[in-house]
Amino acid sequence: MQLGHGLEVIDQQHNSKLKAGLLSCLESIYPKVQEEGKLTQDILDTSGIADVIFKTTGIKVKAVCDNTVLGRVNAYMTLSSMNGYHVFYDEFRRRVIGFDDARDAFNKAKSALEGTVDLKNSKVSGIFSTIGHTLGIGSALITSTKLDPGELAAIIAHEIGHAFTIIEMIHYQTTTNMVLNAGIEAVVSERNKEVKYVLATEVNNVLGVGASDFKELIDDDNYDAYAIAVIGSQQSRHPFAAFGESSRAYDESMAEQMADMFAARHGLGKEIVTGLNKLTTGRPLPPIVKLGLNVITGILALPAIIITLPIIALTCCFGQFFGGTYDKPKDRFVRVRNQVINSLKDPSLSRQVKRDILDNLETIDSIINNTTNSYQIVEKIGFIIRGSQRDRFRNKKLQQQLESLLDNTLYSAAAKLETM
Repeated sequence: MQLGHGLEVIDQQHNSKLKAGLLSCLESIYPKVQEEGKLTQDILDTSGIADVIFKTTGIKVKAVCDNTVLGRVNAYMTLSSMNGYHVFYDEFRRRVIGFDDARDAFNKAKSALEGTVDLKNSKVSGIFSTIGHTLGIGSALITSTKLDPGELAAIIAHEIGHAFTIIEMIHYQTTTNMVLNAGIEAVVSERNKEVKYVLATEVNNVLGVGASDFKELIDDDNYDAYAIAVIGSQQSRHPFAAFGESSRAYDESMAEQMADMFAARHGLGKEIVTGLNKLTTGRPLPPIVKLGLNVITGILALPAIIITLPIIALTCCFGQFFGGTYDKPKDRFVRVRNQVINSLKDPSLSRQVKRDILDNLETIDSIINNTTNSYQIVEKIGFIIRGSQRDRFRNKKLQQQLESLLDNTLYSAAAKLETM
């Protein structure tokens, strides 16, 4: 699996047990929430959500009810301790942050990794099932935003996707550490230099590190320097290197992309789009009311704008504002739609399943057609005055277009013809 390319290795789960289990749990608690007027911890504790997640994915979570002002209209997954391969970190931070999770797992395993990460079925086991995560669910997701059980299931699946992604990266790092240890030990203990070169080449090939300085280090019997060179070369790489330096803006939203992909591949593509659409848009106001509010807001905000103008100017000139953790809503919906289209490629699908998928695509396309990406004033000014921001925008669009080529609407058109 190329980590930079997401979680495409996960099969499309047409009969996802995770989806079915979450729906069953949520449908049972919705009446209780309506009766109480809010989601409570007692309701959540007896819902069985954590049990369903562990049984179907092997991921250990503690579900907590969040009724705080900031958390009640939110869902989140508190991951294990931050480390250098954490998906929320950019390349610079990865270079200066440790690998606590991976090192801890490696030490607990005592150099024998007793656990698996099954990418095809998105399930973990063994030591990877001992890593705890906290799943926060805001009460207002049910009481105020009016998410239906399917949409909340999709949001929860998205959060599980974050946990699965970090576990996969911990697995990647621990297994890499084993190769590092075994390879370095083999090279250092071998006396025949010709064999040393062969072993060093194999280590380089497996880990994908450069070999330019290693021959000289081995010739000089400088094995400590060799070990440091191997480890340094490996740790300078990061999981999203496949996209290259030119598409950093694409990498920055990789965590959310993979979490959306996880939900979509568990049959919740339509629900993640309709749910996110509810969370990101409100009821449309009449044009005259909207105009009036804009005028009033503009007048009230004018002093603040004048005061913060130097900050805005500096941000436009020096800030890396385009990109960030989340994609624009329309771009995000298009990516999920691509995943739903991808599910049509399975030749064993029944006609009815194809019809259901096509119905889901129709709903998603309707939302996409009514969604417009909006850009903040800082972004608009930055596009005008800075070529680097225009390059980031173009490179990200190029990655999105290449991605869409693999799962384009021709597949859905063909499926429509088959089901007529």
